[in-house]
Amino acid sequence: MTPGAKRTGGRKPLRWLLLAALGLFLIGASLAAAFFSSGRWSLTFADERQDQELSLSSQVVWEGATYERDPNVVPVLFIGTDQDTGRTAPGYNGQADALILMGIDTAEGDVTCISLSRNAKTQIEAFDPVTRESEGLQEDYLCLAYSYGGTDRHSGTLCCDAVSRMLGVGVSAYLILDMSGVGALADALGGVELTAIEDVFKTDIKQGQEVTLQGQSALEYVWQRDERDDYSAAGRLARQAQFARAFASQALAEAQSDPAALMELWDVVQEHSKTNLSTNELAFLLASVAANGASGTDGVEMLTIPGELQPVPGRMSQFITDEAAAQEMMLEVFYREVR
Repeated sequence: MTPGAKRTGGRKPLRWLLLAALGLFLIGASLAAAFFSSGRWSLTFADERQDQELSLSSQVVWEGATYERDPNVVPVLFIGTDQDTGRTAPGYNGQADALILMGIDTAEGDVTCISLSRNAKTQIEAFDPVTRESEGLQEDYLCLAYSYGGTDRHSGTLCCDAVSRMLGVGVSAYLILDMSGVGALADALGGVELTAIEDVFKTDIKQGQEVTLQGQSALEYVWQRDERDDYSAAGRLARQAQFARAFASQALAEAQSDPAALMELWDVVQEHSKTNLSTNELAFLLASVAANGASGTDGVEMLTIPGELQPVPGRMSQFITDEAAAQEMMLEVFYREVR
């Protein structure tokens, strides 16, 4: 199998499928589920195969109770890359600047977004930048998993593998967004409204200020940090999580009032992103969320993997994950108790 070949989703035209999804939203959830059953089946199969390939158990025993993967909750890894704004060494593919693991509940229509620290250490697969031969697993920063990919799709697969190993949950689907597209996405919603949670380095945005982020200001809010400060990464992570929740909430609310807005937003997403989700998988996820009524802040929950950022002399600061708390979070989002 060639690198990145686990899933073969493409960028086929989605407008007709989105129209179908919106039509099914108006008709009812049961028809949507039936129409997109192939999408649901392929998503479930891909995650089960990921569990097997990485030797992850589909059942977990925790504090005397047994849990199994909830087939209704689909994990999708959102990866924001810094290829335009960051530094890329020869032979490498840039770093993952933002990582958010989404749990999409296709039965209830709710979306849980779990913000991951790029500074967390985990097992990633390294590749020689010249020969592209695998050098095996090594412990390194999560953000560097992306850099070893020969292509964006390979990088997406490597990130999914690294997150799967770190959290013990098989994740096979990804959506890669170049950070330069953040501004365009915010503009597509007419701006993202939020209250700044801290002063933003090299901008006029101050803590407590109510802002409508558009264009460059949206990019700066999720990307800027003072690299001289080891702890600035934690502040940026919190801002990225806040922006993601505000964006998702506004997008869902707008889709509820104007379903055609979903198509317009997806057109913008396609211009700046890559995904291995197939057209029927994407349509199934969109239809499930729309048909089951998730909207506004009630339909989107934002969580952050618990842990602590610690400085490392001569290197990036390291995020020490609270593994027990992270395990409980995974069980809450992606599993159900076996009774």
